[in-house]
Amino acid sequence: MEVSGGGAPYLLVGGGRLARHLGHYFDLLGVPHVDWRRADGPEALGDVADGARAVLILVPDDAIGSFVDEHDARLGSAPRVHCSGSRAIEGVTGCHPLGSFGEALFPEQLYRSLHFVVEPGPVGFDELFPDLPNPHTEVREEDRVRYHGAAVLSGNFTAILWRRAAEIFEEVGLPRSAWGPYLETVALNIRADVGTAVTGPVVRGDSGTIEAHLAELGDDPWAGVYRAFLEAVGVSDPTRAVGRPIRSSAPYGERPGGGRRPGHPPDALGVFGADHRLVASTVYDASTAAVLDELPLDFLLVGDSVAMVVYGHRSTRPADVDMLARHTAAVRRGAPSKAIVADLPWVAARAPDVGLAAARTLMEAGADAVKLEALPDSWDVLERLITEGVPVMGHVGLLPQLVEQGDYRVAGRGEAAEAVRDAARMQEKAGCFALVVECVPADLGRRITEERSIPTIGIGAGADTTGQILVINDLVGLTPGRTPRFVREFGDVATPLADAVRRYVDAVRNGTFPGPGERYE
Repeated sequence: MEVSGGGAPYLLVGGGRLARHLGHYFDLLGVPHVDWRRADGPEALGDVADGARAVLILVPDDAIGSFVDEHDARLGSAPRVHCSGSRAIEGVTGCHPLGSFGEALFPEQLYRSLHFVVEPGPVGFDELFPDLPNPHTEVREEDRVRYHGAAVLSGNFTAILWRRAAEIFEEVGLPRSAWGPYLETVALNIRADVGTAVTGPVVRGDSGTIEAHLAELGDDPWAGVYRAFLEAVGVSDPTRAVGRPIRSSAPYGERPGGGRRPGHPPDALGVFGADHRLVASTVYDASTAAVLDELPLDFLLVGDSVAMVVYGHRSTRPADVDMLARHTAAVRRGAPSKAIVADLPWVAARAPDVGLAAARTLMEAGADAVKLEALPDSWDVLERLITEGVPVMGHVGLLPQLVEQGDYRVAGRGEAAEAVRDAARMQEKAGCFALVVECVPADLGRRITEERSIPTIGIGAGADTTGQILVINDLVGLTPGRTPRFVREFGDVATPLADAVRRYVDAVRNGTFPGPGERYE
């Protein structure tokens, strides 16, 4: 729990991006605030809410109502504010900042210019936030869902389109320095006159160009997006207007005439029916994935361990959907032929709607399935995913998402073994196609494998599971410090890596690099 500034503070509830942005903005203005996250505990919430100027409930939309119900007495008498653009919560004033809040924090002037859309009520924006200079507009309750839908279309969906466009630009060799200014011209046109901002073949009526685009997309799901936009602006689809929808003759994930592009390999999850022992590793980047794509691994896991291995956190908790989606997309680009499973991060495994949206995002990014830990409150999420047809790999034993400070211990010893066996049984019954069994006694790993009819993938669970998985950095000897007991280092990548960098440093400093054959004339 962090306190900033002096005087009666605002209480910012939540640890997501919006809470971080608002906290930063308040700091820039010198507005006092105190931050509370669930890990701080309910008693601490009551303590800080007691003297707050207002309580800003900055949690996912689906969690606002239940949070207020759960903590109503602790929140005290201070005004309550939520930042959902569409929800109406009794006793809580809606105040939505119209902006897109990503990883990067903004300069003060941009925060000052953000427009707040406010729900009419007894307490107005100026009374709630007398220190904020932001413009604001009241929008009636019956119009808020429509307003927020427009905000999602124009902001969130635009970002999705640009993410895909950036991938294609990268694939064809276009540097960021080229498409960055293009994005700026698009934004400038929109700001100048949104009515005339659309340019290109759609406006010019270049049906041949549009037809070529759709032919290139073929069966790619983005062809459907392209067609939806044509319909939205009243432009006929030339591939359908003549009664001959264009379809690529190349397999999904390939360009006509050869050359891979990222896609899901056919029958990707068929590997889980193989009659050999399954072997897998985690992977987080395209370069490593490209190496593993040529090896006889059965599947790759884009684990939320990325938060620890790549970003240096002490637990997997900081991994969010955006982080997993970025790394899943990178791995898919590097390993187009492999089955890929992506972890459903802790922040997405709390509510069914959130979990489903996250799973769809990860599968759009390139995953063939998601993995879900058997957390105490994840069963409704699992049921929803299975009902909606999302392939789910279960996870029992040690559940890293329950560990916040790196204190990992063997699970399922003694009487605790029954709970692990029950979780395995329930995940199979719910519809999981496989199970990760992590850090349990070898006898328990064997027993779960014997009891279950789906494959078990062990990590620290003994030798009798259906298959094994290790963290890639552990198995190649690239993890600094001590590794878990169950890890075997099958290589020592760290030493040749360090040697190569030392030779590079020496060559630069002694003037032998770059040499005659390493420069342009």
